[in-house]
Amino acid sequence: MSTFYIFRHGVTYETKTHTDYTSDIYSADILPQSIEFLKKMGLYLNDIPSDFCVSSPLARCRETVEIISDISGKPFFFDSRLTEYSSHLESMQQLRDRINSFMQEITQKNYQNIQLCTHGAIISALLSAIKHQEITLDTLSVYPEPGTLLIVSGKDVKTIDFT
Repeated sequence: MSTFYIFRHGVTYETKTHTDYTSDIYSADILPQSIEFLKKMGLYLNDIPSDFCVSSPLARCRETVEIISDISGKPFFFDSRLTEYSSHLESMQQLRDRINSFMQEITQKNYQNIQLCTHGAIISALLSAIKHQEITLDTLSVYPEPGTLLIVSGKDVKTIDFT
């Protein structure tokens, strides 16, 4: 059984103000207030064995894993299947297909410990997939704040808040 160490990108202006990304969906940067809790998370993840470290390729995730990698020494790969979800840009079925494709790869390659940085809705979709539950629009609205690490093993989810 795989264990996932899932975290959301650092705080952005949009996450801080609870506003939509609109045109910044691909380019929003993290705010300096993220750096300290991301360093703490990097120290924690440094001691965790990992087979695969992967991230969304969007700017806020790239910046987040750069800080994590500087501390943990673990390089992250970028996978477009972990990119932010927008109902304006893709259907729910397209989201399901890319999440299921990602999960199939994890299974096929037999990764045991996966460190993963992505976006709120994608975290929700991944949690549904890991628990073998349907990914729905309702399930996409429940996700952790930046600075929170989810440790998911089977149906068990442990939360560590680094803020």
